[in-house]
Amino acid sequence: WKNNVQSAGDLPCKKCLQCKYRTLTPQQLTVAKYLLRDKDIVDIAKSLRLSIKTVSAHKRLIMSNFDLNSDCELLQFLHNLKKHNPAVHLFMSERL
Repeated sequence: WKNNVQSAGDLPCKKCLQCKYRTLTPQQLTVAKYLLRDKDIVDIAKSLRLSIKTVSAHKRLIMSNFDLNSDCELLQFLHNLKKHNPAVHLFMSERL
């Protein structure tokens, strides 16, 4: 399995894959999971019974916390975290 592990340097979006102290709150993790399923803010808000502004705030905080500047960077970052083997600490407790 060691041959299949991608280092942070090999990943296209390598921001914060080595960060040990940046984490997602449970709500941010939930929003991230929906974003990875190609849901938009409105769909996520309806599914979680939250306001669109609340979901948008969670998304913005994720982006701010990891210094991401666009939706594209956010999705690429989340995909990299999800596929990173061994699992990156943000997603260790839950499966995506």
